[in-house]
Amino acid sequence: MRLIFLWLFALIGWCNAANAATVLGAEQAQYPIQSADVAMLRDSTGTLAVEDMDSPKWAAQFKAVNGSPSLGYTRDVIWLRMRIQRQEDAPSTWLLEITNPFINDLRLYSHTPAGYQAEQAGDQFAFAQRQLRFHHPVFALDFPDAGVQTFYLRMDSDSSLAAEFLVWQPEALREAAQREVFLYGAVIGMISMSFLISIIHWLHSGEKKLLQFAVLSFTALLLVATGQGLMAQFLTPTLPGIADLAVPWALALTTASVGVVFGNALAIHTDFPRVARILKLACGLALLAPLSRVLSMYNVWGGPMLQVLFMGILCTTGWMSWRRWRTHMPGAGYFFAAHLVLISSLLIGRLMLLGLLPTNTLTYMSWIPSLLAFIFLVHAGIFVDSQTVKRERDVAFVAVKTANEVLASERKLREEQTVFFSFVAHELRSPLAAIITGVQNLQDELSHVQFSALARIKRIKSAAERMGGLIERHLNLQRLNDASFLPYLSNADPRLCAEDGLRRVAAIFPEREFLHDFSADLPRVVSVDQELLMMGLENLLINAAKYSPEGSPVLLEVFADSALHFRISDRGPGIHPSQKSRPFSVFNRPQQAPLKEGFGIGLAIAQRVAVVHAGSLQYADRAGGGAVFTLAFPLNPKPSL
Repeated sequence: MRLIFLWLFALIGWCNAANAATVLGAEQAQYPIQSADVAMLRDSTGTLAVEDMDSPKWAAQFKAVNGSPSLGYTRDVIWLRMRIQRQEDAPSTWLLEITNPFINDLRLYSHTPAGYQAEQAGDQFAFAQRQLRFHHPVFALDFPDAGVQTFYLRMDSDSSLAAEFLVWQPEALREAAQREVFLYGAVIGMISMSFLISIIHWLHSGEKKLLQFAVLSFTALLLVATGQGLMAQFLTPTLPGIADLAVPWALALTTASVGVVFGNALAIHTDFPRVARILKLACGLALLAPLSRVLSMYNVWGGPMLQVLFMGILCTTGWMSWRRWRTHMPGAGYFFAAHLVLISSLLIGRLMLLGLLPTNTLTYMSWIPSLLAFIFLVHAGIFVDSQTVKRERDVAFVAVKTANEVLASERKLREEQTVFFSFVAHELRSPLAAIITGVQNLQDELSHVQFSALARIKRIKSAAERMGGLIERHLNLQRLNDASFLPYLSNADPRLCAEDGLRRVAAIFPEREFLHDFSADLPRVVSVDQELLMMGLENLLINAAKYSPEGSPVLLEVFADSALHFRISDRGPGIHPSQKSRPFSVFNRPQQAPLKEGFGIGLAIAQRVAVVHAGSLQYADRAGGGAVFTLAFPLNPKPSL
């Protein structure tokens, strides 16, 4: 593997050397500075002046550069000595372009009869004050004759010093500048279009991932503007500090935006919490990296760390995109393709910025079309994912709408059934009352007939009374379930209500023993609907008496704390576990006692009595077997619908 990399580096260097020329000819429009023309000196103290460069001591310390200068991050001041000559027929004035707009301080020294003449550029030098205004630093090179001319270039920066050094004929640079304006205008226009489309789509759909992608598009715009010097040229020509400050922050914000966008789009935060924590840490470190400039440490660890974090986050989200693509996640294929395009070009660019690859047009400019392709592929992936979510949402909406229509139909049907049953119940009350009265009279008049005939008459009377009780309970439940029903509150003695309820139920079950325990601190009066209280209490006592085994007493306890409580305990079968989720539903009867008479309405009535008083009905299993029902009424009731 090492041999392969060495071969690649040698090949790139050979290609550059093969295209290099030692002299500037009239036929050449552009000439890249190569090792034959340049030597480098590192000034670790930053105190050397251009006059020192001619001294034998420092002149001997210049070292030849292998290929195009590739410097990366350094705290040293770099001096480049360039020796160039032109042919007799070549123009006398040429332009030197340094393709790195965020080098802080650039100074070109040209030798003249009066001494060295200095020109200054760099992103800390106001763009409006430059002699030659171009988005990259540009210096004029004068060749008064065909002899070899020596130029010194001093470079000092807390950003990467990686750059390509190009010598142009003035007219050729102007033509190249026009092409670049068109190229950058197209790139910025297309990214802006993607930004605006995502904003409009987000305003329409409200999807968070679209807003996050809009932020990513904006940071990509900022990255192009700062990375190519367009911000300093067009937005802040007189404020170099702003453009200089924006350079690391543009990359930091883009790095963090990539982590956030793909963390959400690929559901990393929900499905891969460990990876999500790593991404959050990396995004946090990326946002802290630009602050290292305050400590003058950006070129030592802030800048290199930011480059590594950017590639690390991209590789992580690219790997997650590949995993999601394999599981057929909508849009993941576009995400994976976007990562392949950008990572392959940025890998070259990062190695160049770190000084590990030579700087040329291929290594320096490949990230721009790759970034554009990345933005469009990511936008396509998010659009596909959004459309899939929209289709699923539409299907769910249709399902919910259908369910609501079915529910409305069922509700209407139940209302019609309730009206019908209420009508039937009302119509049956009078005939049943007449039947019960007639059977009672018949029983009194035929007391001398055979016992078997009297037994049949009693069975008829019992069946009629049972039917009458069912109708009465049904009508009571319908009245309590009416949304407009409110209890008629009045003052009542809870002790007398309990005693009256016990007396009535004891008359129905004369063989059953009823016990009671009334607390000594019961209030003398409470505000309740006395008729409803008796109805609920009697239904609970009847239920307990009906299902308790023979010989076991029913216990009624009445006590008060923040509410008034009626607790009824029995030794019956209780409520089966399968029915505990709906113990007070209508027609819900104990599975252990299917032969007992009843319709499962009593508990529903008691529970509704509690609700209309803003109280509650609670069930609990009794220790040793049985059931405990507690009917609670607030001492200061606020009737509830």
